[in-house]
Amino acid sequence: MRWVNRRISRGNNLLLGSIPILLLVLIYLLAATERHAINPSDKLLPLPGAMVQAMWGLLFEPDQLTGRLLFGRIRSPVSSGSDSGWASLPCRRSSLACC
Repeated sequence: MRWVNRRISRGNNLLLGSIPILLLVLIYLLAATERHAINPSDKLLPLPGAMVQAMWGLLFEPDQLTGRLLFGRIRSPVSSGSDSGWASLPCRRSSLACC
C-alpha cells in the first residue's frame, strides 16, 4: 500500500491533529516568558496568569461606572418573586453588552 493511500486510526488522527496546536502553544509560552523576563509589564504577549486575571475581571466584576457586568447576561437569581437582586438593575439597550 502506498503512503498516500494509508488510513490513519482515530487515535493517531487526533494525535497528529493536536501536534501543531501544541507546538503553537509551546512557542507562545516560550516567547511570553522570555519577554516577561526582560520586561515584566509587557502587554504584547501576556502570560496565561495575566490572561486569566483580565478575563476574570471582565466576566465577574461589575463595571465601576454602570454597576453592570460587561460580558454575559445578568440573570436573576432564583428567588421567591421579590424584585431585589440582579433582576432589578436597569438595562440599557444602547450599550454593546445588552441584557
